[in-house]
Amino acid sequence: MSDHVAFPLRQGMLRRPRLNAMIEQGLQYPLLVVQAGPGYGKTQAMADYVSVRAAKVLWIRLGGHDNLRAHFWAHLIRAIEQVFPETAGLYAAAFPSDPASLDAFARTLQIRFADYKEVIWVFDDFGTISDQAIINFLWALADMDLEGFRLVFITNSHRWAEPAAFSGRRSLLLRDDLRFAKDEINELYRLHGVALDPDEVERINSFTEGWPLALHLLALQRKAPESAAGSATITDGAVLRLFEGRFFRDYSERQRKALIRLSLLNTFTREIAAELYEGNRADLEGLWNHSFVDQEESSGKLVFHRMCRSFLRDKQYLLDAEEARDVWRIAARRFETGGDAMEAIACCRNCGDHIGVLRVIREVALSQFGISEQTAAYFIEHLEPLTPEDGASYLTALGLRALILMTLGRLDEAEDLALDLERRLIHSRTPEARASLGSVNIIRGFIHMLNARDDFAGYFKTAAGYLSREEIPNTETGLRIHNQHSFSMSDNLPGAKERMEAAVRDAAPWMRRLFGGGMAGMEHIFSAEAAYLSYRMKDARQHAYRGIYEAQANAQHDLVCNGFLLLARAALMRGDYAETARQIQNITAYADRYDIDVLRDIRDTALAWYYIRLRDPDRVPKNITTAHFLRHPVLTYTRADIVYGNYLACIGEFAQLIGVMEQVRQASPDIVTQDGVSKYILLAIGQYHLGNEGTAVKAFWTAYNMCRHNDLTTPFIEGEQHTRALIALARGQKNHAFSAEWLNLIGRHVGSYGKRIASVRAAYRRSHSAAESADSPLSKRETLVLQALSQGLTREEIASVQYISVNTVKSAIRSIYTKLNVSNRMEAVSVAIARGYISNHTLE
Repeated sequence: MSDHVAFPLRQGMLRRPRLNAMIEQGLQYPLLVVQAGPGYGKTQAMADYVSVRAAKVLWIRLGGHDNLRAHFWAHLIRAIEQVFPETAGLYAAAFPSDPASLDAFARTLQIRFADYKEVIWVFDDFGTISDQAIINFLWALADMDLEGFRLVFITNSHRWAEPAAFSGRRSLLLRDDLRFAKDEINELYRLHGVALDPDEVERINSFTEGWPLALHLLALQRKAPESAAGSATITDGAVLRLFEGRFFRDYSERQRKALIRLSLLNTFTREIAAELYEGNRADLEGLWNHSFVDQEESSGKLVFHRMCRSFLRDKQYLLDAEEARDVWRIAARRFETGGDAMEAIACCRNCGDHIGVLRVIREVALSQFGISEQTAAYFIEHLEPLTPEDGASYLTALGLRALILMTLGRLDEAEDLALDLERRLIHSRTPEARASLGSVNIIRGFIHMLNARDDFAGYFKTAAGYLSREEIPNTETGLRIHNQHSFSMSDNLPGAKERMEAAVRDAAPWMRRLFGGGMAGMEHIFSAEAAYLSYRMKDARQHAYRGIYEAQANAQHDLVCNGFLLLARAALMRGDYAETARQIQNITAYADRYDIDVLRDIRDTALAWYYIRLRDPDRVPKNITTAHFLRHPVLTYTRADIVYGNYLACIGEFAQLIGVMEQVRQASPDIVTQDGVSKYILLAIGQYHLGNEGTAVKAFWTAYNMCRHNDLTTPFIEGEQHTRALIALARGQKNHAFSAEWLNLIGRHVGSYGKRIASVRAAYRRSHSAAESADSPLSKRETLVLQALSQGLTREEIASVQYISVNTVKSAIRSIYTKLNVSNRMEAVSVAIARGYISNHTLE
């Protein structure tokens, strides 16, 4: 363990003003996390910064023994007393394991640090700590936010258990920040006495990707005997010899072979490495800290640095063809199990497993209702080489192409392919042909459902007849609705809504059978949306609750959250502020409970909708305030984009609103959906505010014509004052025959809704102001725990959400009861809300 006082600053290293400025900016927050793999110069960068600061700095390099609480505490106190000798003997002898002792420690720090303008504590190798109590202590230390006191965590790990309440209160310095810029590369070589021309700087930057360790390795090449004095030229031979002499020969024969095998893969996981290793798997642990192995921040997969990969691939001649195929087979199986379809397909292709390619594509296409165009193109690229001469594989590929085209919204092309496949299969009596006919009917059922044709139930029923229970796809965990509304109609004729509701009800049992409970509850959510759009809020609530319960029982998490959002919308339409906030909180809690991207999308969309309706656009999640149609799969377009459109209307960006709405598209342009209706209403709003009254009336007429025969009124009511302006415009023109009765009805509803929503917004502002101004006796931790109690969370759920132990939650609750002089949860919540210590919802 390094000295507590001296900074681990290596002499002769390049000073980097750009990096120091970034650290300076990061320390404006209570916590700065410096995270990157080995060889990125994290410690050096931080040590260089603090070496020239006037701050009082404590530097602790953590190690494995610091996972023992007594050892960690002795280490920390010894360090504090060395840097702050005047505090000797003031700290508790034992690790603070409860809120009271932690508060006492905080008070001591606050008193003793008052004489210092700036205090920085650096915990180097934070990622080595696995003891949850110590991790909680360090986060609590950061959460104290004492004046002039800043904390720095330096870590190799790209994953750390950050408490949810800490989001936005810390700064990050990541590997891309730590990479050398071109001018820094130039300065580094100048430090070594080498002058670079611009082309050579570009080449070195490309070869090393700005990685500090790689750059220093290349600088050593200048001293090699075959290098000309002062030359910076990169030679493959010199680099290979550096790797051989400085790194590779230190590994055992088995470790070397494992590294060469892994170099066959673009990325790999610990599980793949363990299966490929022929020795004791414990020996692999050292490889994860290898300077040339890094983790992808987005996926957590491991990668070799480019220089290392080049070196290892030069050694691949040591593997025979069968060894290489074994590596790809093992990796393909692991990637497939882990859900990494593209890597699995690449590995299957490399080992000649065409059946594996088809299997992986089929699994993804069946389990993900809507894939990106990039993924679809990749899949089709691997399906197109198959021809009729490939027999059964060709027929499988044909069906998969139809399925993929369907997910891209190319429904006519998809049905043509499905019909072609059906003609090829219909006369065959083999079990494989029957199973394929089942799949064809599933595809056609989805195509007709997406086209809002009310005959789709028959296709699902036929598919169930072809497929035995063993042949039914194992996709019970697949989520297919995603961040979308369920409601649609085939046309705008009278009765279209009721016909589609009946079709969904007829199809529901067959779809549940085919998908192992998948899409369970969809028929109720569909009816809830139909009732909401028809301004029947009581019916909407009843259907929504039925859908939520059925979806929960079958792990259809997207439908659960969509049901909660429908309940929130209905509550807001009724003017019930507390119920609206409660349902939005249900969505956020549900999304936090399950680590699923789709649920996070729904959560962010719901929060955006909530704050837009409350006229608080500054609190809209940032990922919503970008144009979603640019990156979402075709079948998951629209809802997030409609919410984004409402955001633009809320902040008065009407020209941008029109541009976004003109890009929004759906699977079939001829059907009626609630997002399609909202699109034209928003277009009308945008055109009206830009003074294009004729175009505004035309868009309003389109929305009106989509809705009037089926009593879909709520989307217009949601437009509030914008709808009032459009109604007045519609009454004053003669090109479109709006029903005067309909305009009067919408006008009355808009007027009454305007009063209700004004009351809701006033309640929100009062609650928000009270929560901010109350002088609470509760600590931050206690406030968070009590807020969670007010939501109905159990102690175990609070511990999970806030990354603390159950015992910590119990201690916080006892402290809350004592401070508020109450004896139970209900009293505590009531008193805290009445006094303004917590809000009466959790979205303040």
